[in-house]
Amino acid sequence: MRILSLVVLILFSTGLFAQDSCFQRQIFSIDNYAGPRSDTAHPMSAILKDYINSFIGCPAPDFEVTTIDGRKISSALLKGKVVVLNFWFTHCKPCVGEFPSLNKLVEQFAGKDVVFLSFAWDSAKVLDTFLVKHPLKYELVPQATSIATLYKIGPYPTNMILNRDFKVVKIFDGGNVIPEKSL
Repeated sequence: MRILSLVVLILFSTGLFAQDSCFQRQIFSIDNYAGPRSDTAHPMSAILKDYINSFIGCPAPDFEVTTIDGRKISSALLKGKVVVLNFWFTHCKPCVGEFPSLNKLVEQFAGKDVVFLSFAWDSAKVLDTFLVKHPLKYELVPQATSIATLYKIGPYPTNMILNRDFKVVKIFDGGNVIPEKSL
């Protein structure tokens, strides 16, 4: 145990992990809030909302991914643009239910410096079949669970808006479609 603690301490002190990143903390877990229950306790939805909003203003983690069409996209290429991230999976009804509104956003901001990038849990094969009936106009990254983990995504769907400095400015979760005013 001492060796593991020493290794972690060395990694943080050498800068391998960014100490100031909001995304280094533990993902939200209901287990963190299990304990005595009372009528005066904060509702779980308020605790989850506080957790989600704690990422506002944080620099977004860097990534490099390949879209379902084989296109390489990295956070370095996206800096300087507004980026809308969408996290979802095919068996999530609220996720699929917001597709028409998300597609309208893509149309509304066509030709502007806004990038729409979707991270799906599902494989490219599953998505190819699924998207025939449920089109999504975002750039799509299949099997993106590692990106969802990197971004500490809890509830699905989650939409995140990043500003030109690649900082989180707004998060919508649980099927709350992105209002145009936020962009």
